[in-house]
Amino acid sequence: MSVAVPSRTAISLACAAGLLPAAPAAALTADALWQAWQDQATESEQEITAAETSRDGDALTLSGVRSRVTYPDGSATVMLDRIVLTEQDDGSVTVDPSPVTRLTTEAAPEDGESSTTEIEIATTDLSLVARGQPPEIDYQVEAGGVDITLTSMTVDGEPVEVEAGATMTGLSGDYLVESGDGTGNPATTGQMSVDAVALAATGADDEGTGFSLEATYEDVAVESFGTGGLFGNADALVSRDVTAGGAYSYGATSSRFSVEGPEGGTLATQSEGGRSEYDLSDGNLTVDGAMRNMTFTAESPQLPGPPVEASIDEIATRFTFPLAPSDEQRDIALMLNLDGLTVDDQLWAMVDPQGILPRTPARLKLDLAGRMTLNEALSEIDPEDESAATFDSLTIRELELGFAGAELSGDGDLTFQAPSDDAAEPPEGTDDMIPAAPPMPEGQINLTLSGANALMDDLVTLGVLPEDQVMGARMMLGLFAESVGDDLLRSRIRLGPDGQVTANGQRIR
Repeated sequence: MSVAVPSRTAISLACAAGLLPAAPAAALTADALWQAWQDQATESEQEITAAETSRDGDALTLSGVRSRVTYPDGSATVMLDRIVLTEQDDGSVTVDPSPVTRLTTEAAPEDGESSTTEIEIATTDLSLVARGQPPEIDYQVEAGGVDITLTSMTVDGEPVEVEAGATMTGLSGDYLVESGDGTGNPATTGQMSVDAVALAATGADDEGTGFSLEATYEDVAVESFGTGGLFGNADALVSRDVTAGGAYSYGATSSRFSVEGPEGGTLATQSEGGRSEYDLSDGNLTVDGAMRNMTFTAESPQLPGPPVEASIDEIATRFTFPLAPSDEQRDIALMLNLDGLTVDDQLWAMVDPQGILPRTPARLKLDLAGRMTLNEALSEIDPEDESAATFDSLTIRELELGFAGAELSGDGDLTFQAPSDDAAEPPEGTDDMIPAAPPMPEGQINLTLSGANALMDDLVTLGVLPEDQVMGARMMLGLFAESVGDDLLRSRIRLGPDGQVTANGQRIR
């Protein structure tokens, strides 16, 4: 979340509204730049105004600048005391905003708490240059530092006890706004790099229990693009006419979260870095991200002894999901990969002091893909309405789970029949219709399990499981799986169209 701040900060500093833009050779004038901001605000259903404008030679001063964007449940307003636009001999215009930008956000959802947040953004050694001709203008920004401070927050009119802020150093970037898709909405492309980001927050919950958070990121890089009037338009998220995307990456990170009191504690993390990418096109959203070589350190009054440590080689996630309704089947996907999870000997000693269990790194990978039909916009779906979305097919591309020497792997393909619209007649003496049964899956799931018997033996030796429970577990495995090697089991689960379920050809339902 923090790495998304630099690009938006640069935008608000550039024109106090997030309205930025490519660069022809003709000279850009200060008046043309100011008019371009106003035109782009109108096209994006925003507003930007100045209480007063004045000319002094090559400089145009905008005083009392205010930019506002409204949402269905709230608004965001950016205010600056002044912005000075100065025409240069090379045909560019320098943009010199006042050192402090004030941002106010208000939210008033129909069902939920209302809130108001006020933020100040202060810059040092800022250089912001605009080049081009409206509607295509390119902005280049550099800043020695940016400090973002939460000055106040209220929820339902009551002040919230919290202090929060972020500091960024060594910013540089470029932001381009072009004429766009021909509908009046600009197309934007941006990139930003930040040498370091530091976050800090302290506060207390409703019961007065204090907390604190500190985090740092190094070598942050952000890229983004978008068309179709995405900014300030909530409906655009569920439109197939919008295209947007981006990526961010970062180097070494660290964080520390603490909660006071006897039931509190501290969790500290470090990582070598990570990356994230997103793409919104044709009504589908895809997000792909990963972090590498993370370590966790936890300590609490409830944990005896020294801090507990764990590490993981990689955490990776990816999902694809439709946002816009359509009569067509759409792709869906979900991937989760937790690779190389280990814990320190102290934690192992608490559960396995004799060292009976293999202490190989644990791992989990689940990779799913499928097709679904989304009948309503995702933002408007009622969770209890089963007709809002229907699954058409699901493929288990990969399943891997490894722990303490046991390994489970699998794959499979399932299809779902279209749900019936026919509801059953109500029971005699009632008026309640019985809903139609949900669609039953049909297909096959293949599973392979190795090392399970050895793990159960180790758990009996350790005293975690009694022998009679292990015997019951082995009998259950015998119903669902067949032995194909030394402590190696295989199962083929078949789901028939009539709800019949078989395992290795034997009917179990």
